Amino acid sequence: MVCCGVCDSTNKAALVCPGCVNDTLLFERRKMLVELSERREALLQSLNGLIAQKQPHVALEVRRQQLAVSAAQARERARQAERALEAGEAEGGRSLGRAGAGSCEGLGVTICNLKLPDSASVSSLMLQQPEATSSALGYLLLLQELLSTYLGGPLLHEGSFQASGAACLPRSLPCRTPARVLNEPYTSALHRRPTGPRELGGR
Repeated sequence: MVCCGVCDSTNKAALVCPGCVNDTLLFERRKMLVELSERREALLQSLNGLIAQKQPHVALEVRRQQLAVSAAQARERARQAERALEAGEAEGGRSLGRAGAGSCEGLGVTICNLKLPDSASVSSLMLQQPEATSSALGYLLLLQELLSTYLGGPLLHEGSFQASGAACLPRSLPCRTPARVLNEPYTSALHRRPTGPRELGGR
């Protein structure tokens, strides 16, 4: 800082002229601004370093929150599945109880009030309603033939009633048993034209 001759001759204890006072004030303020600017740059560099160090922690925290939300959703789905499983087990137990209480006869088919394969039902109905029973069994044999035609293959079934009989097996088999057909090649057994109840006379 340069002072005038008057201010410089006063042992630099005090400034006398206004120009020197203004120059001194401007110099001090300029110096303060430079120091503040350097301090600001240092603070910015320190802040950037802290942000760079904290960035992985922020990413980990975001990932942790996402995983926590996914885990909560998975637990809720597991609880819903558990409730559905418990409800299904309870309903299955009730269904088994009703089935056990209702009937223990197993699977069967009812055609024209004729329960198959219940031989007692066939015998009793044959005595009471012989014509209806014969018709029901005849319809059953016709149904076997239709199924064999629609499916395009043998049904591996032989049926007989009193003096009437039918076989839904290939005519080329010398021994018409299901085991013989199962042992044949797949194509030969599948592409043969199935046969049905063609004869109602006695054997």
